[in-house]
Amino acid sequence: MRTYVPKTIHLVGSIGLDTVEDVFRTVGMELGPYLKRIPDGEVGGRKLWISWQYPLLRASTYLRPDPSGKVRPTNRFALLTLAKGVASSDVHFGELGYAREARASYLDFIEAPDTWDELVADGAKLTKRDAAGNVSQWAVEIPSTGFPYWLFQGLTTANNVRLMNQAGTETYFDKPEVIQALQFWVDLSRKDKIEPQGTIEWGTTPKDFFERKTAIMWTSTGNLTNVRSNAGFPFGVAMLPAHQGRGSPTGGGNFYLFKKMTDEERTAAFKFVRGMTTPERAADWGIATGYVAVRPDAWDTPAMKKYVADFPAAAVARDQLKYAVAELSTHDNQRVTKALNDGIQAALTGTKTPEQAMKDAQQEAARILRASR
Repeated sequence: MRTYVPKTIHLVGSIGLDTVEDVFRTVGMELGPYLKRIPDGEVGGRKLWISWQYPLLRASTYLRPDPSGKVRPTNRFALLTLAKGVASSDVHFGELGYAREARASYLDFIEAPDTWDELVADGAKLTKRDAAGNVSQWAVEIPSTGFPYWLFQGLTTANNVRLMNQAGTETYFDKPEVIQALQFWVDLSRKDKIEPQGTIEWGTTPKDFFERKTAIMWTSTGNLTNVRSNAGFPFGVAMLPAHQGRGSPTGGGNFYLFKKMTDEERTAAFKFVRGMTTPERAADWGIATGYVAVRPDAWDTPAMKKYVADFPAAAVARDQLKYAVAELSTHDNQRVTKALNDGIQAALTGTKTPEQAMKDAQQEAARILRASR
């Protein structure tokens, strides 16, 4: 006889666990790949099924206890009947509480670690190990190839420190707060053991998330549409965890108009830039990719309003902008960035301590920027 393996599972009714979080964690781990949607389990007072609604029914002015004094044998609640002078067509209950509970459950579902401490605490629960200690799911992956300096700024900014001055002529890689941020990143793998040790590839992190090899990933908003299309399970989006405060670097690219251009070239270039950055174009680009639309009025377009209404996660990065700082940018930026990237990777792989790695990176950056001061 062939064994039937379902492609999808639809859960109906109550789940006998104590909290919504318990339901989401248990159902997600056991049945996640087969679910299109996850119920909240009807926990708390809703375990009583329709009895949960009895106080609402009893408080209705349209109903009264049955004059016979009869009660339900299962819970001893008085039977109810229409109040005097009330027709069945008159009865109206208004809010029954289900929408309220649904909103609360949704917030539980998308809740992510809000601070560094919560990331570590939740990470211990999210990391899945077998009896031999082999990990099938890590709690978090912060990529450290490709753009490690950029993701590192999500930690340094949250620790209330900037990596460079506004003029781009100085860097502050060896400040104590920078070293502390790097130590936290290193500790996620070596002390807390909730992230893989060594470097983590930028390009494979989304795939690890799709395959449930990591419960949380740090990535670009440019991956949002990719994740929405390919995750195959419900997911949430959250701001980066705070420490001394919130923080994130900006990203993206720029349009440049060169000084040495003819009037005709300058006019054409300016026309192109204006056309590429209209509210409608910015909205279309954000919807198609997940990147944050670059102008505030793009978020007021009908297309963007509908997109956010259907997919509220799209607004998270926009709302995080008020905590954002400029992406690392200095004179001779590629060489300076390489010095920082090398230091970050040296600390993550264990070849240097975070303190030594950042001191060496600062020394190299200072040497490179000497001519720019």
